[in-house]
Amino acid sequence: MIIVGGTYKEIVSSSPASEVVYGSGVRAVDTICQLDKDISIDFYTCCTSFERKIRLRYAPFKNLKFHTTPSEDITFYYLHPFNLSCISPRPDYFIHDRKLLEIEGEDVLVFGMLEADFHINAKRVVYDPQNSVRPVLFSNTGSQAESLGYILNAHEARAITDSDEMDDQARFLFEREKCKFVVIKNGTKGAYVYDQNVDTRYNIPVYVTPKVSCIGSGDVFSATFAYYWFKGHSVKEAAQYASKAVACYAASGSTEDLLDKIEHFSYSELLPQRKGQIYLAGPFFSLSQHWLISEFYNALHQENVNVFSPLHNVGIGGDETAKADLEGLNRSDVILAIADGLDAGTMFEVGYAVKKGIPVVVFNSCEHGNDLQMLSGTGCDIVNDFATAVYKSIWYAIK
Repeated sequence: MIIVGGTYKEIVSSSPASEVVYGSGVRAVDTICQLDKDISIDFYTCCTSFERKIRLRYAPFKNLKFHTTPSEDITFYYLHPFNLSCISPRPDYFIHDRKLLEIEGEDVLVFGMLEADFHINAKRVVYDPQNSVRPVLFSNTGSQAESLGYILNAHEARAITDSDEMDDQARFLFEREKCKFVVIKNGTKGAYVYDQNVDTRYNIPVYVTPKVSCIGSGDVFSATFAYYWFKGHSVKEAAQYASKAVACYAASGSTEDLLDKIEHFSYSELLPQRKGQIYLAGPFFSLSQHWLISEFYNALHQENVNVFSPLHNVGIGGDETAKADLEGLNRSDVILAIADGLDAGTMFEVGYAVKKGIPVVVFNSCEHGNDLQMLSGTGCDIVNDFATAVYKSIWYAIK
């Protein structure tokens, strides 16, 4: 099996903070080595100082061969998983200094890369563009595959096809790319799989986990899908394995013992029953409070859910705003409350929701447990991770 993808440093500032060398290619290697420790992998990537670290990390896997093209090392900085704050060097640095990777083989998993283009001639290819702004069609790279499949997220599908309708997106790719399947990942709502034509569509569920580590989850999905599809499983079966692998990864933030976790899988599936509405509660009286509310608001909108935010829907006002806020809360299916600062208005909204039987997700990054005993004691779901708070709120809203 051949894997083509990036090797990047990823720095996350939010709780829990982390700094690792992964990227799409390395994470795919990591995933497939956990699924099959004896598989032969040729890994094509670009980097310089990161190469020694990844070679040492995967030294125990004797059937793994590295093909590294020297290139400027790239770092991704995230304030939180829904906010890519900076890429260093800037992406435009690579406009005039892009590498070209020439690959021939049987089975190829290829990810779009900031620093490199590719030219592939293979029997079977799984292609993940990895670019929500300007994704590149496989055919426009001059590459060829006897059997080609696309895996994209909803933003990439929209950008690459210039259409908002999922069926039309799949139809465009079938007609233009002559591909065998199209998988469109839809975040918190699972994935849609089109097999051979638009009329054959499967909805692959998302699985509810107690924690959600989402940076790199798309890499895990594509790698797991490719592994099982190359082994002869159907497109639907490969997508089901991939969704389970993502749940295992999200729950732990790691691919360690991935095969065993998939074989002993226990998370419950969730297929959306409605769009729902989330009430976003929290103080917005200082710049930092305003910023945090807006970050949650934008993250929820990225996932295409209805959000009622007193800041954004009502605005800053006097006593007259309370009635409009409560009307929004009464129409909502879940409340996402920011507990930092223990704002009196937010605590009132939480109590009101509990009394009404509305589920409450509480985001807390700095308050002591004793200060939240009344919330935990009344069934509120308290989390200290940004992505987990977003995902849990949406799951409550759509189920």
